[in-house]
Amino acid sequence: MDADVYLLNQLYLQKVREWLLSGEEHKAQYLLGVPMEILPLLKRMSLAQLHELAHSHLLCFGCRLTPQVLKDYLQHQPESGSTELLHWQWLTTATEVH
Repeated sequence: MDADVYLLNQLYLQKVREWLLSGEEHKAQYLLGVPMEILPLLKRMSLAQLHELAHSHLLCFGCRLTPQVLKDYLQHQPESGSTELLHWQWLTTATEVH
């Protein structure tokens, strides 16, 4: 796997860990798409284990956008006055994997 992908994985896991340790699990779940069932497992992992996971072939980013969601987003972007939280809620709801 490409070194840039390993770095992205590492940064992704570090951000997840940061939010988990600060009690902001909802950010990891909604903004980064981490399944709720995995959050407690990641929270218990050491930095060395997270580093190992980042360099494994088990973790890789994937786009949650479908072509229709992206088209809808481009046509009906949230109003400029809307809060960033509402913007992210729309995007995470629209791209949820069922």
